[in-house]
Amino acid sequence: MRVLVLALGSDGDINPMVEIARAIKARGHDVGFVANEFFAAKVAAHGLDFIQMGDRASFEAVAADPALWQPRKAFATVWKNLYKYLPGSVEALEKLVVPGKTVMVGTTLAIAGRILQEKAASAKLQSVPLSTVHLSPCCLVSRFEPPTGPDFEIPSACPQIFKDLYFNLVDRFLLDGNCRADLNSYRRSLGLAPVKQVFSRWLHSPDQVLCAFPEWFAAPQADWPSSLRYVGFPLYNRSGVESLSAATESFIVSGEAPLVFTAGSAMAHSHSYFALALAAVKQLNRRAIFVSRYSDCLPPLPDFVHHAEYEPFDLLFRRAAFVSHHGGIGTSAQALNAAVPQLVAPFAHDQFDNAFRLKKLGVAQSVKADAFSESRSQTFTEQCKILLADSYKDKAKEAARLMQDQSDAAARAALYVEELERFL
Repeated sequence: MRVLVLALGSDGDINPMVEIARAIKARGHDVGFVANEFFAAKVAAHGLDFIQMGDRASFEAVAADPALWQPRKAFATVWKNLYKYLPGSVEALEKLVVPGKTVMVGTTLAIAGRILQEKAASAKLQSVPLSTVHLSPCCLVSRFEPPTGPDFEIPSACPQIFKDLYFNLVDRFLLDGNCRADLNSYRRSLGLAPVKQVFSRWLHSPDQVLCAFPEWFAAPQADWPSSLRYVGFPLYNRSGVESLSAATESFIVSGEAPLVFTAGSAMAHSHSYFALALAAVKQLNRRAIFVSRYSDCLPPLPDFVHHAEYEPFDLLFRRAAFVSHHGGIGTSAQALNAAVPQLVAPFAHDQFDNAFRLKKLGVAQSVKADAFSESRSQTFTEQCKILLADSYKDKAKEAARLMQDQSDAAARAALYVEELERFL
């Protein structure tokens, strides 16, 4: 069976799909990994057949756009860039399909795969089955448990009428309001019928939906797709393959466990976040490691703060006193697995909802870090201090025990993907 793995996003989206692709290949299937050129070396290093979809410059341009990290502009920015390349992506994917032998496995934003699936079905010539892989719970927009946004959280006990109001506002104005007209215009050019509730309903493949997170992290909702299967977190583990850099290892062993701060692999506008982090570690008199490939976002650092452009998180986090991060799902899962408390500073996308779920587990606090002020600095520092308490360490250990069944998440996903063969 030919399996095209369609992965769109940052490292936090690519990494778990690499693990799933490796598990599919290990079961004897022909795997092509379709992603932006930015990830070519990483994918090839795992022995996977890399298929370029988009050049490095386009990825870096999107990551550099400040609007991508502003919560009220983020989705519109994502959609603008998705739609720009959608027709070309569909055409390129279509050329990769071997009739009667190809299935697709795509992340939430793999819209081209969903379009190709419907295009093939409408032609009634061949089937191109698709498994939609959602890495974060908020990708399954539910009226019964609406995703948490930047301004407020919707308590579980909130009356359903208010949940419905919030869901409708998000679905009609934020989601469909930005993408529905564009998508239907393109669909008309392909002879496909118009759709609505694009991201809350249409996006999910009727063939299969995989939740790349465990049920204890997000319980199933009554309006989630019936084709849904849980697989757990497909952790990107580098133990035995990589090691910490010599400079980072030397820094860690020279004193007490450091506090680790990272704003995400694609976050090119984290100046305020790292300024807040530096003020906190100075006030707490603690050593720290700042991880960012964007060194221009960092303030001048004292000797007790070490900068690393990259480190394998599964190896680094287990050596930390706590981890502060942006709330990306991959980073969140690695911190859960490392049994460390978490300070989450969400900027956009699924990060607010992930922070909410981590707080419900009792392993995290969240703060705003999109701008620097004295009051925010004080709050940031206080939250850091709170997370060093034994109660958060105990909760983090409990969560790590829950993570013990995640080691075969990618293998479970591979087994489910094989079920798509019946649609060929």
